[in-house]
Amino acid sequence: MLAEYLERSKIARKLLSEMSGDELLQMVCTSNPKTEWKLVHSDTGVTAVYLPDPTLRIEHAYTKDYKHSDKFEESWAIKFAVRRAVSEYYDLYYGSTRLERFILVWVDGGRAGLPLPESSYKLIVKKIRYKVALIFDTSDSVNSIYVYCWL
Repeated sequence: MLAEYLERSKIARKLLSEMSGDELLQMVCTSNPKTEWKLVHSDTGVTAVYLPDPTLRIEHAYTKDYKHSDKFEESWAIKFAVRRAVSEYYDLYYGSTRLERFILVWVDGGRAGLPLPESSYKLIVKKIRYKVALIFDTSDSVNSIYVYCWL
């Protein structure tokens, strides 16, 4: 925790507009998903806005361009009472530049959006993917479902 705090303090001294793409990704990794991000819903999608600088945001639209798979069938994703999972794209932007595209897999009838692991047999998730899942976790269910999925 102390190392993460010190790293965050060092990055925070720099303006987001002066950061590289990698530094912006690190900022997302060390941000607090509950206090530093706000979800803004509309008829066309949902955007997670980084409150210290709304130019940094994660967008998801309710269109086919943001659908990854309507029938996601990896074993870890369909082991729940509702044996259906879908996957969708979430794009991280700074200004008009897309920095990264993430996939969240919505499991158990949409109860939680889980980060996509490295592969179906190597269930390891990068920290940035996990953080994006937490940012969009409105029901505080990611951690409990996440642990169940990979045990």
